[in-house]
Amino acid sequence: MKLADPDDSLSSLPIEILIGADFYWNVMHSDAPVKLSDSLALVPSSFGWILSGSRSHAAVSFNPIVHSINVDTLTHDLDNMVRNFWNLESIGIQPIQEKLRLSTHNAELLTDFHQSFKIIDGRRVVNLPWKPEVKLTSSNYDTAIHRFNSWTRRIHTNTELKQKYAKQMQDYIDKKQVEAVLKDTQNEVRLFYLPHHAVKKITNEGIKWRIVFDASSHSPGHHL
Repeated sequence: MKLADPDDSLSSLPIEILIGADFYWNVMHSDAPVKLSDSLALVPSSFGWILSGSRSHAAVSFNPIVHSINVDTLTHDLDNMVRNFWNLESIGIQPIQEKLRLSTHNAELLTDFHQSFKIIDGRRVVNLPWKPEVKLTSSNYDTAIHRFNSWTRRIHTNTELKQKYAKQMQDYIDKKQVEAVLKDTQNEVRLFYLPHHAVKKITNEGIKWRIVFDASSHSPGHHL
């Protein structure tokens, strides 16, 4: 049997190549290992048989079973998954510059963030990450108005909720996070209306309400 490292007198030679776990199964074969003793076994590889085990002759349990995991995904997604996994595994080993490798998309987002970031009146302001060349195929005005009228009828039947909702909206106005605008019928294709409603959360302290905005709202048959 051809051994991968047959001459024991060469054991003092320096290590010239280190094969990581990401390439391990490119050189190892799936044939069953040959058990020599309770502590030693021969494992097949592209370089020959590799002697594996303990020289202390401690008994080890070795069953020739091969496990296989199949991942049904796109090659690009799989590459990113494996890359992210090894980045986590190499924390504390690789230099920081090598750990922070970003995908092209994330690098562009980070560049846009730095270019648009500014401080206005003590507030940190940054542009929204708009997708390039995206056009709204249809206005969601009718959908937003329908949901607005439906929600208005609901809160009018609940005085406490109506007061909390009005207070939260007024807070948005006071902080200049929202402003009143007129409906622009001439530029309708460039407008998007953001419906909102309240979500109830029950805690030990009682019932809490928060306003939620629906950015995925669209007219029937049209998606963003």
